[in-house]
Amino acid sequence: MSVHKSVQLEHVIDYLSPLEGEIVVDATAGEGGHTKALAEKVGGSGIVIALEKDPVYFHKLEETVRNYKNVRIFNCDYIEISTVLTGLGIEKAGRILFDFGLSIFHIEDSGRGFSFKREEPLDMRFNPEAGKPLSYYINRMSPKEITEILVKYGEVKYASKVAQGIVARRKKSKFKTTYDLNDVIAEIFKGPLYKNELPKIYMAFRIFVNDELRHVVKGAVGGIKILKPGGKIAFISYHSLEDRIIKRLKMLSCITPLTGKPIEPDTQEVEINPRARSSKLRVYVKKEECDEEELHNCLSAFTSSFPRNLLK
Repeated sequence: MSVHKSVQLEHVIDYLSPLEGEIVVDATAGEGGHTKALAEKVGGSGIVIALEKDPVYFHKLEETVRNYKNVRIFNCDYIEISTVLTGLGIEKAGRILFDFGLSIFHIEDSGRGFSFKREEPLDMRFNPEAGKPLSYYINRMSPKEITEILVKYGEVKYASKVAQGIVARRKKSKFKTTYDLNDVIAEIFKGPLYKNELPKIYMAFRIFVNDELRHVVKGAVGGIKILKPGGKIAFISYHSLEDRIIKRLKMLSCITPLTGKPIEPDTQEVEINPRARSSKLRVYVKKEECDEEELHNCLSAFTSSFPRNLLK
């Protein structure tokens, strides 16, 4: 398995500034790089609760934190953050981290079709034990549904042509692998345009399959709900749609941004880890308890017009 480098690790620790003895949640633990650093800060009297929904990655997390007695790990989705804490008898956490990024494992080692550079099953699920793979949807959706996904999640050029090409191709044979999708796209885009649009098409389908933006909303609502007043919550996003959701938190009176503009990785980190280039870190401080309905409405208003994962 490829080693995933934790993005903006120093910035996360500096801005969250976890205290010794504190309860901290790493809601998207991955291999556990952030988890370890947080565990070292809170010490033996503190607790780090780490969530990771990918079953393969979860086993890697188990290995990473094996010797950390102050870490509790759970193989679950970050939208279950409130349920996990309630089950532990914990009402509030002092620090919370969400890192929404796609890991190097998913791209290079998962075999689930996240990368257009390899011939793999057209799946794209973060958790292969939940939901349906992309091939299920792409072989069933109407041209209009496909076009909407590509436009709203990827801002893809000539999205309707891509949709029409997909529908025409599946009449001959069903989509099974990434190369099946690549062949259709190559017929529509040539040269630089192919290289520019292909990543956006993959991103759009991945966001749709995992219902990522509504997950971001649910995760943010759940995290802020269980954050204690005076506590800090950090979000690392990687594309504009995620960041625009998190930026909307500025509209709420119950929390205040600790970071004005989003924090970006420094040049040295980008040189070492090019995948960190697009990351943006926003950190907020909770001033007082929030009205949960107001909070949810503030964020969900942004995603209300986005395509829904309707086919089950």
